[in-house]
Amino acid sequence: QVSFKASLAQKYAIVTGASLTGTFAAEIEDQINSTGLYYQPIYSATGVTLVVTQATLVLSNVEGAPGSTVKLSGSGYLPGDTITPTFTDHGGVNTVFPTVTTNGSGEFSTEITIPPTAALGKGSISTTSTDTGVHINESFKVT
Repeated sequence: QVSFKASLAQKYAIVTGASLTGTFAAEIEDQINSTGLYYQPIYSATGVTLVVTQATLVLSNVEGAPGSTVKLSGSGYLPGDTITPTFTDHGGVNTVFPTVTTNGSGEFSTEITIPPTAALGKGSISTTSTDTGVHINESFKVT
């Protein structure tokens, strides 16, 4: 058995025709790996191509006290995508924050506050895309 591993910017034409209108109503299993690599559909007048794209999550700081704020930013998502930020503390307690919508370039920026009751130690901040299911996780230490 040979495992296929897609590479960034690879393209795969999946639908072609004399003319095409509309888009897929839903997409599932777009994510290739846990670092944000996924298949982004690109629509034209004559077909659909999947392009291997990199979504990102950047934290303004990777540690902080309970009650501190962290700015999250990301790029490489679909325009108009809904992103859900989540914080998980060292004890496994999840805090889900309000969603944020990506701009026309597939970028977002938001700020979250680490819960005042967060357990000290290594936790994580993650984002999940509604449109593609892309899930990115970054370490965050509560000090």
